[in-house]
Amino acid sequence: MCLPCLSPRPWFFYRAFEFLFWQLQFWVLAFLVLVELVDGFSMAASVLSFLSLASSTDRSGATTTRFSQPDPDSLKAFNQYVRKAKTDGKIKIAFTMCNRPALESVLKSLKHVVEITEDPVQCDLLIMDKGERTYKFLIAIASNKPVLSTNWLHSVKKTRTIEVKADHIFSDAKFEETMKFKPLSVLQHTRLLSGLHFMLGEDIIPKPIELKVIIQSAGGKVLTQPPSLAFSVELYVVTTSKDQKFHRRLRNHEKVHFIKTEGVMQALVRHNAELLNEHKAQSLNAIF
Repeated sequence: MCLPCLSPRPWFFYRAFEFLFWQLQFWVLAFLVLVELVDGFSMAASVLSFLSLASSTDRSGATTTRFSQPDPDSLKAFNQYVRKAKTDGKIKIAFTMCNRPALESVLKSLKHVVEITEDPVQCDLLIMDKGERTYKFLIAIASNKPVLSTNWLHSVKKTRTIEVKADHIFSDAKFEETMKFKPLSVLQHTRLLSGLHFMLGEDIIPKPIELKVIIQSAGGKVLTQPPSLAFSVELYVVTTSKDQKFHRRLRNHEKVHFIKTEGVMQALVRHNAELLNEHKAQSLNAIF
């Protein structure tokens, strides 16, 4: 009688090897999938981070994305300004570059909230929809007064509140880009021309009588006669290359700058007094 064979059968080793082989393949595949997922998420995060950075800054580092939100502190300052104006009574508003007749019904319903004035010096804020350096606009920014769109009036009528929101701020992309005007900065750099002295020529635009009010609104002092030679005063003479009389009258004065009206307007629009000197008027030596 033969004893049963105690050695393992060949098929058992084959099945065991096959099982281990498929297990190894499974774990290797799982590992590769995990690596791909990790790398994929990492790459996706990098791409999203890059796109976010690219959309929020340009080559100079300035914010350019159209989804950027206005500075909440600036909006807060606008609302504080408007609330203070309301505590003094009706909010005095002036209009420029907007469809005034289309607002008749809105203004009628807000007669207990706002008061219309044609004098920008007397207004609390300016309503403007299209960008233009009008007399009223220059007075408003020189006086550090908010410039809002007609959206604000419609909102006041609808909500019965005077709250200023982001979409109530004046917005004209082409004007803002061309003139480098930042509507939310009008409350900054109060009385920009304070401490500066000016004399005005005759053939300038805006007219001397208008530019005088604009400069005074920004804190500047307009002189009708040259300052005494005994005092060292830095003087800005707003004139044209054709106006020769100022060169003769001021030839003995020091610290005299002959500038164009563009220098004043650019300084006010961009809230930078240093721009006064970037638009010099030709001197007599340059003319002859």
